[in-house]
Amino acid sequence: MNKFELARQFGKALSTFKIDLALLHLQKVVRKKNYIRAVIYHDTPKNFSTSLEKHFAFYQKHFSPVSKQDLNRFFQTGHWNKPKPGLMITFDDGLKSNFEIALPLLEKFGFVGWFFIPTGLVDAPGQMSWKEIQKLDQNHEIGCHTQSHLRMQEGLSKEILQKEIGESKKILENKLSHPVDLFCWVGGELQTYTRSAHNMIQKTGYHYAFMTNSKAIGPKTNPYFLDRTYVEPFWDIKEVTFMLSGMIDLLYSKKRRQIIYQLGF
Repeated sequence: MNKFELARQFGKALSTFKIDLALLHLQKVVRKKNYIRAVIYHDTPKNFSTSLEKHFAFYQKHFSPVSKQDLNRFFQTGHWNKPKPGLMITFDDGLKSNFEIALPLLEKFGFVGWFFIPTGLVDAPGQMSWKEIQKLDQNHEIGCHTQSHLRMQEGLSKEILQKEIGESKKILENKLSHPVDLFCWVGGELQTYTRSAHNMIQKTGYHYAFMTNSKAIGPKTNPYFLDRTYVEPFWDIKEVTFMLSGMIDLLYSKKRRQIIYQLGF
Protein backbone atom coordinates (compact mmCIF):
# COMPACT_ATOMS: atom_id res chain seq x y z
CA MET A 1 0.00 0.00 0.00
CA ASN A 2 1.51 3.37 -1.04
CA LYS A 3 1.55 6.54 1.03
CA PHE A 4 -1.53 7.89 -0.72
CA GLU A 5 -3.60 4.78 0.07
CA LEU A 6 -2.35 4.78 3.65
CA ALA A 7 -3.48 8.39 3.98
CA ARG A 8 -6.96 7.47 2.72
CA GLN A 9 -7.22 4.69 5.29
CA PHE A 10 -6.04 7.09 7.98
CA GLY A 11 -8.77 9.48 6.85
CA LYS A 12 -11.43 6.82 7.30
CA ALA A 13 -10.19 6.25 10.84
CA LEU A 14 -10.39 9.96 11.61
CA SER A 15 -13.94 10.12 10.30
CA THR A 16 -15.04 7.63 12.96
CA PHE A 17 -14.59 10.41 15.50
CA LYS A 18 -15.61 13.19 13.06
CA ILE A 19 -12.10 14.62 13.26
CA ASP A 20 -12.12 15.15 9.48
CA LEU A 21 -15.15 17.45 9.73
CA ALA A 22 -13.51 19.28 12.64
CA LEU A 23 -10.38 19.84 10.55
CA LEU A 24 -12.46 21.05 7.61
CA HIS A 25 -14.20 23.53 9.92
CA LEU A 26 -10.87 24.61 11.46
CA GLN A 27 -9.49 25.32 8.00
CA LYS A 28 -12.44 27.61 7.30
CA VAL A 29 -11.92 29.42 10.60
CA VAL A 30 -8.15 29.85 10.28
CA ARG A 31 -8.40 31.05 6.68
CA LYS A 32 -11.53 33.08 7.44
CA LYS A 33 -13.17 31.32 4.47
CA ASN A 34 -10.87 33.36 2.23
CA TYR A 35 -9.65 30.51 0.06
CA ILE A 36 -10.51 28.22 -2.83
CA ARG A 37 -10.08 24.48 -3.12
CA ALA A 38 -9.84 22.56 -6.38
CA VAL A 39 -10.63 18.88 -6.86
CA ILE A 40 -9.70 16.76 -9.85
CA TYR A 41 -11.73 14.00 -11.48
CA HIS A 42 -11.03 11.94 -14.59
CA ASP A 43 -13.58 9.36 -15.74
CA THR A 44 -17.07 9.73 -14.23
CA PRO A 45 -18.85 6.58 -15.41
CA LYS A 46 -22.57 5.96 -15.05
CA ASN A 47 -22.15 3.18 -12.50
CA PHE A 48 -20.67 5.70 -10.06
CA SER A 49 -23.27 8.43 -10.64
CA THR A 50 -25.00 7.85 -7.27
CA SER A 51 -21.71 8.21 -5.40
CA LEU A 52 -20.77 11.26 -7.44
CA GLU A 53 -24.10 12.89 -6.66
CA LYS A 54 -23.33 12.49 -2.95
CA HIS A 55 -19.98 14.22 -3.53
CA PHE A 56 -21.68 17.19 -5.16
CA ALA A 57 -24.29 17.43 -2.39
CA PHE A 58 -21.42 17.53 0.11
CA TYR A 59 -19.68 20.24 -1.92
CA GLN A 60 -22.86 22.30 -2.04
CA LYS A 61 -23.11 22.15 1.77
CA HIS A 62 -19.55 23.26 2.42
CA PHE A 63 -18.37 25.28 -0.60
CA SER A 64 -19.38 27.91 -3.15
CA PRO A 65 -18.99 27.55 -6.93
CA VAL A 66 -16.09 29.29 -8.69
CA SER A 67 -16.31 30.78 -12.17
CA LYS A 68 -13.40 32.23 -14.11
CA GLN A 69 -14.71 35.70 -13.23
CA ASP A 70 -14.73 34.71 -9.53
CA LEU A 71 -11.14 33.47 -9.76
CA ASN A 72 -9.99 36.66 -11.48
CA ARG A 73 -11.67 38.81 -8.84
CA PHE A 74 -10.17 36.75 -6.01
CA PHE A 75 -6.64 37.35 -7.25
CA GLN A 76 -7.30 40.99 -8.11
CA THR A 77 -8.83 41.96 -4.75
CA GLY A 78 -7.43 39.33 -2.40
CA HIS A 79 -10.91 38.65 -1.05
CA TRP A 80 -13.35 35.79 -1.53
CA ASN A 81 -16.75 37.46 -1.34
CA LYS A 82 -19.03 34.44 -0.91
CA PRO A 83 -20.35 32.96 2.36
CA LYS A 84 -18.51 29.64 1.92
CA PRO A 85 -15.00 28.93 0.57
CA GLY A 86 -14.76 28.37 -3.16
CA LEU A 87 -14.51 25.01 -4.88
CA MET A 88 -13.38 24.39 -8.43
CA ILE A 89 -14.53 20.98 -9.67
CA THR A 90 -12.11 20.09 -12.46
CA PHE A 91 -12.14 17.28 -15.02
CA ASP A 92 -9.10 16.14 -17.00
CA ASP A 93 -8.91 14.45 -20.41
CA GLY A 94 -12.16 15.52 -22.11
CA LEU A 95 -13.95 12.22 -21.48
CA LYS A 96 -17.51 11.74 -22.73
CA SER A 97 -18.62 10.52 -19.29
CA ASN A 98 -17.90 14.02 -17.95
CA PHE A 99 -20.46 15.41 -20.38
CA GLU A 100 -23.05 12.67 -19.94
CA ILE A 101 -22.82 12.06 -16.17
CA ALA A 102 -20.98 14.91 -14.42
CA LEU A 103 -22.50 17.83 -16.31
CA PRO A 104 -26.14 17.22 -15.23
CA LEU A 105 -24.97 16.89 -11.61
CA LEU A 106 -22.92 20.09 -11.80
CA GLU A 107 -25.98 21.96 -13.00
CA LYS A 108 -28.27 20.30 -10.47
CA PHE A 109 -26.09 21.46 -7.58
CA GLY A 110 -25.18 24.84 -9.07
CA PHE A 111 -21.45 24.32 -9.62
CA VAL A 112 -19.17 25.46 -12.41
CA GLY A 113 -17.17 22.67 -14.03
CA TRP A 114 -13.60 23.26 -15.20
CA PHE A 115 -12.85 20.95 -18.15
CA PHE A 116 -9.30 20.44 -19.42
CA ILE A 117 -9.21 19.16 -22.99
CA PRO A 118 -6.44 17.40 -24.95
CA THR A 119 -7.35 18.92 -28.32
CA GLY A 120 -5.94 16.12 -30.45
CA LEU A 121 -8.18 13.53 -28.79
CA VAL A 122 -11.50 15.32 -29.35
CA ASP A 123 -14.05 13.17 -31.25
CA ALA A 124 -12.09 9.96 -30.55
CA PRO A 125 -13.95 6.99 -28.98
CA GLY A 126 -14.81 7.73 -25.37
CA GLN A 127 -13.95 11.42 -25.79
CA MET A 128 -16.19 14.45 -26.06
CA SER A 129 -17.01 15.98 -29.44
CA TRP A 130 -16.38 19.60 -30.33
CA LYS A 131 -20.14 20.16 -30.28
CA GLU A 132 -20.30 18.90 -26.69
CA ILE A 133 -17.31 21.02 -25.65
CA GLN A 134 -18.91 24.08 -27.20
CA LYS A 135 -22.07 23.37 -25.21
CA LEU A 136 -20.03 23.08 -22.01
CA ASP A 137 -18.39 26.38 -22.82
CA GLN A 138 -21.71 28.20 -22.50
CA ASN A 139 -21.83 27.90 -18.68
CA HIS A 140 -18.57 26.26 -17.66
CA GLU A 141 -14.83 26.76 -18.06
CA ILE A 142 -12.64 25.16 -20.73
CA GLY A 143 -8.87 24.88 -20.57
CA CYS A 144 -6.02 23.17 -22.40
CA HIS A 145 -4.59 19.78 -21.41
CA THR A 146 -1.98 19.71 -24.22
CA GLN A 147 -2.72 18.42 -27.72
CA SER A 148 -1.88 14.71 -27.38
CA HIS A 149 -2.05 14.28 -23.59
CA LEU A 150 1.74 14.41 -23.43
CA ARG A 151 3.68 14.57 -20.19
CA MET A 152 6.12 17.48 -20.19
CA GLN A 153 9.30 15.48 -19.53
CA GLU A 154 12.80 16.90 -19.87
CA GLY A 155 14.29 16.77 -23.36
CA LEU A 156 11.23 17.75 -25.36
CA SER A 157 12.10 20.05 -28.27
CA LYS A 158 10.84 23.59 -28.55
CA GLU A 159 8.75 22.46 -31.55
CA ILE A 160 6.97 19.80 -29.49
CA LEU A 161 6.37 22.21 -26.62
CA GLN A 162 4.97 24.77 -29.04
CA LYS A 163 2.62 22.16 -30.53
CA GLU A 164 1.42 20.78 -27.20
CA ILE A 165 1.12 24.09 -25.37
CA GLY A 166 0.82 26.82 -27.99
CA GLU A 167 -0.94 25.24 -30.95
CA SER A 168 -3.45 23.43 -28.74
CA LYS A 169 -4.36 26.82 -27.24
CA LYS A 170 -5.01 28.21 -30.72
CA ILE A 171 -7.17 25.21 -31.62
CA LEU A 172 -9.34 25.71 -28.55
CA GLU A 173 -9.64 29.44 -29.19
CA ASN A 174 -10.63 28.83 -32.79
CA LYS A 175 -13.28 26.27 -31.84
CA LEU A 176 -14.68 28.33 -28.95
CA SER A 177 -14.31 31.79 -30.54
CA HIS A 178 -12.76 33.39 -27.45
CA PRO A 179 -9.38 33.50 -25.66
CA VAL A 180 -8.34 30.49 -23.56
CA ASP A 181 -5.85 31.15 -20.77
CA LEU A 182 -6.21 28.00 -18.60
CA PHE A 183 -3.59 25.25 -18.82
CA CYS A 184 -3.46 21.94 -16.97
CA TRP A 185 -0.28 19.86 -16.69
CA VAL A 186 -0.51 16.17 -17.66
CA GLY A 187 0.46 13.36 -15.29
CA GLY A 188 1.53 15.10 -12.13
CA GLU A 189 4.72 13.15 -11.45
CA LEU A 190 7.63 15.26 -10.24
CA GLN A 191 9.59 14.82 -13.48
CA THR A 192 6.66 16.07 -15.59
CA TYR A 193 6.99 19.64 -14.31
CA THR A 194 9.82 21.21 -16.32
CA ARG A 195 11.09 24.77 -16.56
CA SER A 196 11.05 24.72 -20.37
CA ALA A 197 7.34 23.83 -20.40
CA HIS A 198 6.59 26.39 -17.69
CA ASN A 199 8.31 29.09 -19.73
CA MET A 200 6.29 28.10 -22.79
CA ILE A 201 3.04 28.24 -20.78
CA GLN A 202 3.82 31.83 -19.82
CA LYS A 203 5.13 32.81 -23.25
CA THR A 204 2.05 31.61 -25.12
CA GLY A 205 -0.36 33.63 -23.00
CA TYR A 206 -1.83 31.36 -20.37
CA HIS A 207 -2.66 33.15 -17.11
CA TYR A 208 -3.39 30.10 -14.94
CA ALA A 209 -1.76 26.67 -14.70
CA PHE A 210 -3.25 23.78 -12.72
CA MET A 211 -1.26 21.03 -10.99
CA THR A 212 -2.07 18.01 -8.81
CA ASN A 213 -0.27 18.58 -5.51
CA SER A 214 -3.15 19.26 -3.08
CA LYS A 215 -3.09 22.64 -1.42
CA ALA A 216 -5.66 25.35 -0.78
CA ILE A 217 -5.50 28.35 -3.12
CA GLY A 218 -5.10 31.64 -1.29
CA PRO A 219 -5.07 35.25 -2.54
CA LYS A 220 -1.25 35.21 -2.75
CA THR A 221 -0.95 31.84 -4.48
CA ASN A 222 1.07 31.96 -7.69
CA PRO A 223 -1.53 31.65 -10.51
CA TYR A 224 0.85 29.31 -12.36
CA PHE A 225 0.86 27.00 -9.35
CA LEU A 226 -2.80 26.18 -8.69
CA ASP A 227 -2.90 22.86 -6.90
CA ARG A 228 -5.77 20.40 -6.95
CA THR A 229 -6.78 17.50 -4.73
CA TYR A 230 -7.33 14.09 -6.30
CA VAL A 231 -10.77 12.50 -5.87
CA GLU A 232 -12.28 9.34 -7.34
CA PRO A 233 -16.02 9.26 -8.14
CA PHE A 234 -16.54 5.98 -6.24
CA TRP A 235 -15.08 7.22 -2.92
CA ASP A 236 -17.40 7.60 0.03
CA ILE A 237 -17.96 10.94 1.73
CA LYS A 238 -15.57 10.08 4.55
CA GLU A 239 -12.70 9.91 2.07
CA VAL A 240 -13.76 13.10 0.28
CA THR A 241 -14.03 14.98 3.59
CA PHE A 242 -10.55 13.88 4.62
CA MET A 243 -9.06 14.88 1.27
CA LEU A 244 -10.44 18.41 1.66
CA SER A 245 -9.65 18.75 5.38
CA GLY A 246 -6.09 19.92 4.71
CA MET A 247 -4.39 16.83 6.11
CA ILE A 248 -3.47 15.34 2.73
CA ASP A 249 -1.71 18.61 1.83
CA LEU A 250 1.08 17.64 4.21
CA LEU A 251 1.83 14.56 2.12
CA TYR A 252 2.61 16.76 -0.88
CA SER A 253 4.63 19.49 0.89
CA LYS A 254 8.06 18.13 -0.13
CA LYS A 255 6.98 17.62 -3.73
CA ARG A 256 5.62 21.18 -3.93
CA ARG A 257 8.97 22.56 -2.73
CA GLN A 258 10.79 20.49 -5.35
CA ILE A 259 8.52 21.75 -8.12
CA ILE A 260 9.00 25.34 -7.00
CA TYR A 261 12.75 24.80 -7.34
CA GLN A 262 12.46 23.02 -10.70
CA LEU A 263 10.31 25.74 -12.26
CA GLY A 264 12.36 28.60 -10.88
CA PHE A 265 9.68 30.27 -8.78
